Amino acid sequence: MKNKVLTFLLVGTMMFTSAIPVFAGTNVSNTNSSTSEAGVIDTYDGINSDTDSNKTTVKVSQSSSFKVSIPKTVSLNGKVNEENKGTYSVSAEGNIASNEVIVVSPAVKSFYLVDKSLAKDNIIATIYQPVINFVGIENKNKNYSNNESVIGMSGTNGVQKAETTGTISVDKLSAGDWEGSFNFHIALKKTIEEASTTGVDDSSSTGSTDSSSASSTGISS
Repeated sequence: MKNKVLTFLLVGTMMFTSAIPVFAGTNVSNTNSSTSEAGVIDTYDGINSDTDSNKTTVKVSQSSSFKVSIPKTVSLNGKVNEENKGTYSVSAEGNIASNEVIVVSPAVKSFYLVDKSLAKDNIIATIYQPVINFVGIENKNKNYSNNESVIGMSGTNGVQKAETTGTISVDKLSAGDWEGSFNFHIALKKTIEEASTTGVDDSSSTGSTDSSSASSTGISS
């Protein structure tokens, strides 16, 4: 019943508007006199015209939202005294503005693995993740100064997603149980130029993570 009443009122308004055109902020008059008040049309002479004074501007703004997935644990494979390597995946998903980019990158390029028995010296593990910038589908074909670091997200209904991989390697690993950790840098930046590069430690971040790594002291390089 309420919907019927609203429909009736709307039709009535349309009919009234058709008979006597009235605009928001319009001073209706059949004379040539005018006013100079801010936001008020000077006169209306009954003739339809397409001018800036008859224009109504409509604005709307929505905040970007996103989430990322990063590995909780990465296992390395290899033989004693040879290179040991492991692969991990990271992904970003969200609805972001066309001038924004999601950054998901290791906060350091390398970090220490520690012998659990503490009998052996620490060894250096190296991280390699070439893709760190996630952009919207409308920007995926643009040329960037560092194209290899950019991946375009895709999806439907405004929510887009992309996934990339990285590797962690250790050279000439000796026998023993080794463990270490590093952090990921996660942020929403305005442009690719503002986005961080792999190995840059930047504590500012926006968004939510599905999983996280343990804190560690990495080797910045």
